[in-house]
Amino acid sequence: MYTESCKFSIKRLLIIFLLLWSTVSYAQRYNFQHYDLGSGLSQSQVLAICQDKQKQIWLSNFGGINSFDGKKFNSYTIEDGLVSNSNFTLTSDNNGNIWWGGDKGLTAFTNSGMHHYKFKNVVNVRGITRVICDRNNELWALAKFKLYKLSNGMLVEQLVVSKKEMLSNIELDNNGNLHVAIYQSGIYKLDKAQWKLEINTSEAYVKDFVFSDRAPGTIFFISDLGLFQSDSASIKKIAIPPSYSEASELTTITIDHHQNLWIGTNKGAFMLNGHTFRYFNENNGFCNNRIFSAYCDVDNRMWFGTDGAGLYSYDNDDFMIYDKSQGLNNEIVMSMAKDSNGQIYWGTNGGGLWSFVNNKLKQEVIYGKESTKLRINCLLNDRNDNLWVGTDNLGLWVKHRVSGKMSYSPVSVGKYLFFSLAEGPDNIIWAATSNGCFYIEDRKLIPVESLHHFCSSILVKGPDSVFVGSVNGIELIRNKKLDSDFKLSSLSGKNVLALRAYGPYVLIGTNDHGLFVWNTKTNDVKNLNVKNGLQSNTVYSIDIVNDALWLGTGKGINKFKIVDPGRMGLKSESIFNPIVETNQNAILHTDSNVWIGTTHGVYSYKTNRDGKAAPIPNTVIQSVWLSAKNKADVKYSYQHGYNLPVNLTLPSDKGHMEIEFQAIDFSGATDIQYQYQLEGLDKTYGKLITGDYVDFPSLPPGNIHSKSGPLIARGSTQNRQFLHLR
Repeated sequence: MYTESCKFSIKRLLIIFLLLWSTVSYAQRYNFQHYDLGSGLSQSQVLAICQDKQKQIWLSNFGGINSFDGKKFNSYTIEDGLVSNSNFTLTSDNNGNIWWGGDKGLTAFTNSGMHHYKFKNVVNVRGITRVICDRNNELWALAKFKLYKLSNGMLVEQLVVSKKEMLSNIELDNNGNLHVAIYQSGIYKLDKAQWKLEINTSEAYVKDFVFSDRAPGTIFFISDLGLFQSDSASIKKIAIPPSYSEASELTTITIDHHQNLWIGTNKGAFMLNGHTFRYFNENNGFCNNRIFSAYCDVDNRMWFGTDGAGLYSYDNDDFMIYDKSQGLNNEIVMSMAKDSNGQIYWGTNGGGLWSFVNNKLKQEVIYGKESTKLRINCLLNDRNDNLWVGTDNLGLWVKHRVSGKMSYSPVSVGKYLFFSLAEGPDNIIWAATSNGCFYIEDRKLIPVESLHHFCSSILVKGPDSVFVGSVNGIELIRNKKLDSDFKLSSLSGKNVLALRAYGPYVLIGTNDHGLFVWNTKTNDVKNLNVKNGLQSNTVYSIDIVNDALWLGTGKGINKFKIVDPGRMGLKSESIFNPIVETNQNAILHTDSNVWIGTTHGVYSYKTNRDGKAAPIPNTVIQSVWLSAKNKADVKYSYQHGYNLPVNLTLPSDKGHMEIEFQAIDFSGATDIQYQYQLEGLDKTYGKLITGDYVDFPSLPPGNIHSKSGPLIARGSTQNRQFLHLR
């Protein structure tokens, strides 16, 4: 029977359920970049990954071979000379040549073209599943569970212990020595033409293995029985937490430059740092597909080849994203604040207010059911730890302690749209609204006389100086009254979105006019815009952390190092920067991170990262343009994967040529600039350019060389001219 007591129990259960639901605990979304067919991949099953000496990434799949320079993918198939589009493995040798193996043997991609190598005395070989180059530049291959060595242009079978042996994998140690894993036997090392047993693994089928720098002689391997750590004396199984039981099959293992282990599985990947596991899947930026391959490049960027989801790269956790996949009901984060306990608050555009601490998101209840619909434009946590919440659909509220509990109460409901909040040294709260500027005394809004127009930002510079940004530039309030004599002509008529004080400077973010830096002592004003480094001329938010200036703009995030605080000298710093629109009032920093609200969630950057400089990209020549009249007798050959002229000679009266080049960079940077110098013709490097080609309309007679060798010869003179790119 349905009784009243039953109704009570159901109601109470529902309340408990809603309370549990309102606190969401998710891991952050990590810095993975995804590349698929739409990005230029020739096929979505990436079986192997390597890197050449120019830092280009190479991939093998069932659609051929891809190279990737960070900007675009190049594809090579049977139409370009491959014997098959099904390629299982690839590697780069010590000379920078790319080798790959598939269902029809071994192929080398060299500057003289593609060369194919067959098996000696073997007909029934299914395909090469692994190829590596040792420290002596010898090529080794694994095919049909047997080891082969490239000798005199043929793949010759090599015996390790017996004719019946079955090799499951081959690998190099940190000194470039060859090791092999033999089924139900162990891992062997090739030492001066002799095979030596290193680890006895007779009870396991070793799928893949790697070597650790931290403990010489230590080998980590995965098998059908799990993950193991071994040395010459013992083998120890490493227990994977049972909470990750969905990743039930281990597929590949590699190690990065920080000695973190990366283990591919049938559903995502693990990273093991010491004794701590981190699991990456579709919940935190990765995917749930099987991982075929994992590779760490020279700059410690991880690459993952998947079964059907294409290619992923992972730089590090210096950058993270929090969005709907982590529990936010609205990704447009408009405002931020933090309290004295380190709890962060995020105000959204129609999803209400959220608190965030210890990776837990909680929906804040401000006004019953309306809490999940609030558009929160600005937040302020004052010196007494009261949280002020300014909205554009429910007025102004404050969170403070009442009868021992924290609760929200209204200050002004529904009358004004609040856009910015600030606190003065006398604990007075100031508000910029759609109807002017106000200060708050005894929980009442008091308007500033003669300032009744739209105000978007506010900065309290001192006890008697409150700067207000509006569509008309900057205005000054002294002693709670508008100073009609104050004028800052440089900002006149400009829509001011953000204000920030830094010593004697006021930094001013505007809509469509960039950043202005105003020296309040000298009245000097400088302007920073897209012509000298900004992502966009719309600057929504400003923060300064240590010696770094962070800007949220209309097309991404800028970071500048303050190299000369006395003159506010700035130097652009490269950061991971997806093109995204940031929001006004949505920036703050903690001890370890800068948090920036965007239209696609919260972006978090670590500020205590190591001081290692960003790697300088290699620059490669990718194409040479010639007029149709000059192409008739030109021979071409592949150099670093690009089809370039070989021993090109042009008549002395036909010297027009364009050279296209590209910096090999995977950081996502959009501000790469180049300089070039034609040595022998130019006395120094030219000015910085953002383009990726050089046009020589009329080259003088002589020989032109690039780093990789002769590029063009003109006329009969012996003048040598070198093209330098940087």
